Amino acid sequence: MLTALWLANRFYAVSVISMAVVGAVAGWIGKYRSDVLSAATIILAHALNMLILVRVGLLVIPPEQVGVTLLGLAAEAVIEIVAIVLIVVSLKRWLYQAERW
Repeated sequence: MLTALWLANRFYAVSVISMAVVGAVAGWIGKYRSDVLSAATIILAHALNMLILVRVGLLVIPPEQVGVTLLGLAAEAVIEIVAIVLIVVSLKRWLYQAERW
């Protein structure tokens, strides 16, 4: 959101909506389910970003590029899921508290 405000870029401004939705979903899933499933919500983030950008008209994907685009998004999502899980597992020791208040 800060980047969207600082740079006044339409792409970042549109992505704030999907990131807010996905952040809420990931937090809810992470609280009740597994870390991997919570990290997998990045797939929802990519889907919402693409949907919103295409619907608003900021992104046009030619029909012959749909397959390549989906393959690129899938590869990016797998790398991000692995990175998120590794970061969560490595930081859980310092950030997780069994007793809150």
